[in-house]
Amino acid sequence: MENRISGSVEYYIAKTSDLLMNQSIPVITGYAQILNNVGKTENRGFEVSLSTVNVKTKDFTWQTDWTFSLNNEKIKELAGGATYDSTGPWMVGEPLNSFYDFQYDRIWQNTQEDNHLMDVYRSLGLTFLLDNIRLWINH
Repeated sequence: MENRISGSVEYYIAKTSDLLMNQSIPVITGYAQILNNVGKTENRGFEVSLSTVNVKTKDFTWQTDWTFSLNNEKIKELAGGATYDSTGPWMVGEPLNSFYDFQYDRIWQNTQEDNHLMDVYRSLGLTFLLDNIRLWINH
């Protein structure tokens, strides 16, 4: 039988300019977000597809299709030449949908040992954010 195995390999580079995204603005304006041109992105990737006809008779066909793909997306440029936009948050060189958060270390107490450790951390350039109970360390 002919054509029992077929496939393809594809490589792509897709560049997007005029990237329109919802951007947060001060609520005092009467709106929480506006649609804004926030920058340019680039997607690079490849896809490999393989199709096989394992069994083919008059009354029965068994076919298997395999697909493998990889995609690497990154922001190439932000509006106004910025490298970071906290309203997204978006950062040049990172994927569009990245999530950033503070690292939680522990619950800090007002003890001599904890105060000493906080002084050591501050000397390393770390900052602390206080919310009612927890102290967050920002690297």
